[in-house]
Amino acid sequence: MPTWGQIRDALGETYRQVDEATGGYLPYGAEPRQLESAAPDLGGGLTRPEAKAQEYLKDKIEKVKRSSLEESDKPTPLVHPPFITPDAVVDGWRKVGDTLSSHPAGKAVVHYIKEIPEQGVIPVPTMNQEGHKNTIFVKSLAGPLGKPFKVLSNDDTDGYLQETVDKSVRTKDGGYWNEDAGQSYHDLKSKPGNMVFGKYNYTDDNGTARVTDEWDTNRSVGWHADQVINNPSIGSKINSVGAGLHRVLDDIGWTNNFPIGKNYPAGVVR
Repeated sequence: MPTWGQIRDALGETYRQVDEATGGYLPYGAEPRQLESAAPDLGGGLTRPEAKAQEYLKDKIEKVKRSSLEESDKPTPLVHPPFITPDAVVDGWRKVGDTLSSHPAGKAVVHYIKEIPEQGVIPVPTMNQEGHKNTIFVKSLAGPLGKPFKVLSNDDTDGYLQETVDKSVRTKDGGYWNEDAGQSYHDLKSKPGNMVFGKYNYTDDNGTARVTDEWDTNRSVGWHADQVINNPSIGSKINSVGAGLHRVLDDIGWTNNFPIGKNYPAGVVR
């Protein structure tokens, strides 16, 4: 059986070994020894475990940074989700067009859209021949500024134009409306609807008379100036003031020569 002295010596030796293992930080043990900093650039006075931990973290952080920079240098591919690919969009619009074209109302919509570049899109209603010809004049005079507006016809104008088609001079491909139509022309030319086209030529498009002429005045600026000065009719003076101004702007290329579109349907060939 060990004596008290042997037990005391064994405990003291164990204490000393533990104190050395922990770096001399136990009370009453040896002087604590200073551990060499494993990573002085991260802050001095670190214990080895702390230094190694920071060194490990620093290495991982640097790897993440390098990886991020490498990924950011790569071009990002443009990926279209399947439901909005260009082919799908084109195919979708084609189906919409086919659906519209298969119904009478849809055909009217498609026809209206096709006319937009020439006739305009913002509808401007007219009530009669007088309002129709005045609106056409203003749109033509406005040149490119008036192109967004679509001048709508009316029953009064449509009736007048149909009458001119009925009494026009027929040709192989269509017909024309001028003095050659005889007394009918002289009877109708004084009506406001005559200013929608005046004298015109048309082609027979499967039974529809389509006017191909430009919309302008056939008279020179000098002729209209003479009318303003010498014609006793106030109405003729007013008309020549507007027509003369239109001719001036037409000569410099400003006016719109197709204010109601090209190939306008003047009526039915019958």
